[in-house]
Amino acid sequence: MKTLFRSVILALGVAGSGAVLAQASSIEAVIQEARSASAAAQQLFNQRAAQFQAADEATRTTMMNEARAQRDALAAEVAQKSATFSENDLDITAANTELRGAANAVGLGELFGLARQVASDTVTQFQQSLTGAQYPDDDRIAFLQALGAETRMLTTPQLERLWLELSQEMVSQGEVVKYNGTVVLPGGATESAQIVRVGRFTATAGDRYLAYMPELNRLTVLPRQLGEPFSGDAARLSSATSGYVQATVDGSLSTGQLLSMYVERPTLEERIELGEEVGYVIIVVGLLGAVIFVLQLLYLIFARLKVSSQVRNPGAPRANNALGRV
Repeated sequence: MKTLFRSVILALGVAGSGAVLAQASSIEAVIQEARSASAAAQQLFNQRAAQFQAADEATRTTMMNEARAQRDALAAEVAQKSATFSENDLDITAANTELRGAANAVGLGELFGLARQVASDTVTQFQQSLTGAQYPDDDRIAFLQALGAETRMLTTPQLERLWLELSQEMVSQGEVVKYNGTVVLPGGATESAQIVRVGRFTATAGDRYLAYMPELNRLTVLPRQLGEPFSGDAARLSSATSGYVQATVDGSLSTGQLLSMYVERPTLEERIELGEEVGYVIIVVGLLGAVIFVLQLLYLIFARLKVSSQVRNPGAPRANNALGRV
């Protein structure tokens, strides 16, 4: 009897806390709400148990009868709603089957299948596109993912939205636009900047080149920037208001990866440092060889000039050249 009474109390406590947990917006809030609900359920149980223990036998019997009646009422309600859910599910399945048959009869089945396939195929392209940074709060990725996984018949608004998203992306890839946005600095901080996007090829902010981070849906400043003439191209592109401007673009269509790889190339100083002691010895020997080469080259040039002068004067041999000495 005590076990039954406790189970009813706990069931009521959990049922009351379920709505609260469903409203939690973060993991920390869920944990806190779960702890609060558990404490409230335990307090309610202790209160009811104390009342039950303090009551006489007749009151206990009445309380148990009320608990059983409440349990039976809840069980009946659950059974009734489960039956209603099953009936509605069967009706929905039948309606979807009928709708699918009607759509296939007029050739819409292939259209819907193609729309799902296009949505699934373009998700990755949209995720890697520079245009996503211009619309960071847009839910187009979630929409495409949901549309690609849709098992029911598609609706007219869904098809229109798919066409609109594809058209907007196609137009954006051919635009050179300037807008105010947020960029991520190499240290992780963010700043507002005026961004220039060249299609889906390149994005700049002032004389700095940007790379796209799909996981954050943000543009990040390259840790190392390109020198001249690339930085001048970026500055001219950012300051231009009309006409044609020479610009450097990342033709890899890979969110700025080509530029990122280019700037990672070591400089001359870094290459020398990477050589360490062996590299230093090679450089010294190379410089000595170059000096000796230049000196020997000058010596041979002067010797050749003296021999040429001696050829022009064969009757007056001189000892300052090989021909005169011979």
